[in-house]
This record gives sequence, C-alpha cells and structure tokens, in this order.
Amino acid sequence: TVAKLVSRGEEIMEQTESIWDPVMVEDGTCFHWQIGPFKLWVERAKDEWNTAIDRVHDADAVIAAQVTSRSEGVKWIRWAATDDSGMWSLSPVMPDRAVLVRPDSPFNFPPGSDVMFFISIPIWIRAMAGHDSSPPLFEEPTVILSNSWFGTPASGSLCYSLRTTARRAIQSLRKRPHMAICPIRIRNEARSSLEFQRFCIHAPHLSLYRDNDRLWTSQVNISYQGESRMIRTEYLPDVSAVSRDAMLVSGAREPVRKHFIQRSFDDLRSFIRM
Repeated sequence: TVAKLVSRGEEIMEQTESIWDPVMVEDGTCFHWQIGPFKLWVERAKDEWNTAIDRVHDADAVIAAQVTSRSEGVKWIRWAATDDSGMWSLSPVMPDRAVLVRPDSPFNFPPGSDVMFFISIPIWIRAMAGHDSSPPLFEEPTVILSNSWFGTPASGSLCYSLRTTARRAIQSLRKRPHMAICPIRIRNEARSSLEFQRFCIHAPHLSLYRDNDRLWTSQVNISYQGESRMIRTEYLPDVSAVSRDAMLVSGAREPVRKHFIQRSFDDLRSFIRM
C-alpha cells in the first residue's frame, strides 16, 4: 500500500497505485517517490529530465505521487531526454557487488545441523525514462553502505559491509520497503561445530521477487564439509522454497553459470571463523 503523505511542504496532487507502476510525466509536472529512506523527485521540462535525490535516516514511508512543485534544498541534475514519450518507471535491483554480512550476534551450527535463516539487504533503485527498451538512466542505492574487503590481501574483492539482524522466523523481520529478504540455508556436514561471524553474499547473483508487500531475493544454500575440504555455495534460481506466490521483478545482474561455486576453506578464513 502506498501512503498518502506530504513531504517537505509539497502538496500531493495525485497518488499512483504502486511505487513500481510506470507513470506518464507531462511537460512541466513533477513526481515524487519515497522508498524507505530514499527520496526521488523527477521533473519533465520539454526535451530533458530533472532529477533530485535525498536520503533520510530510518524511514519506512512509501510515496509515489505527483506534487505541485519541485523540492528545494536538494541538488538537481539535468538529463537529456532520448524520446518524447514522457514515460518514467522505477524497478528494484540488487547491489552491484558482493555484500559482506555481519549478523548482530554470531550463529553456531552443531554437526549435522540444517538451518534456514533470513537477512535483509538494502535494494538499489533503477530509473528508466522512455520506452521499455531504453537503457536505464541511472541506478542509486537506497542506503549507502560502507566498503569492506573479502579474501586475502593478495586475492580478494571489494564488497559492501552490512550489519544486519539474522532471524530464524520470517514473522520476526521488520517489513521495510527498501529491504529485500534473503533466505539462507546452511548445512554443517562436518564433525565439528561451526560459528559464523560474517559471511559474503554475492548479491549480483541474486534475483529479486515481490510477494504482496515484501521483496525477496532468490535463495542461497551454503554447505560446510570441514576445514580440510570445500565450502559449497549454491545460488538457487528462485524463492519457491519460502514463498510460492512471489513474482520475479528483476533478474540477477550476473547469472551463475554453474550450480555450485567452490572455494577452499583456507581462502575463507576472513569469511568464516571457527
């Protein structure tokens, strides 16, 4: 449900049904979206688009509406329009690189355990002007995450750092419009216990789904087979194990060619701690 609100003194003239519905922006009119802490204004001015972005702290508002005037006090950017259709649409996408997840408290997995839990990952917003075949105008994160490094100094990759609440029950997760729930299944096939203090999710391998008022990512399966063996990470093609009614809204940025990605435990000592 999209709430009818007034933002920064702007009067809302017309409310759209969904934040993801395409809208027709007539010449000289301005639209405003808010998706949690992320705010966007879009104004049509003949053969160009004017856009402005702002972020607020810890907000859950959802707005998609035409407003009477543009917002002041934010930086506006001009874009050349590639066609005269006046169509504008937003879509949710996953971050453009891996996310190094740090749960608020470590998880311990005894030998033989097979556990499903859920984390929330901030989405990005992809903005498209014109027809469906037009390339995206820009992409912006709803939340700006700090950077982190995954791997060894000689062999690793730059990631986003995310401190999150990992929950066993979906019902205990707070519903937030800018967050996608990622289901993670961990199987400890070793003879010793395993403690996860942080782990890396390759967000570009995840697809996004929508089920009523929640966003989901495709499921991730992790199998641990002992320190001397391999960790298997599988990115499933869908989210059917936890939500049968979810509909695909955006595919993975980087589809996985093979079902399993395998790396040695020695390479993951900064990833999993025992």
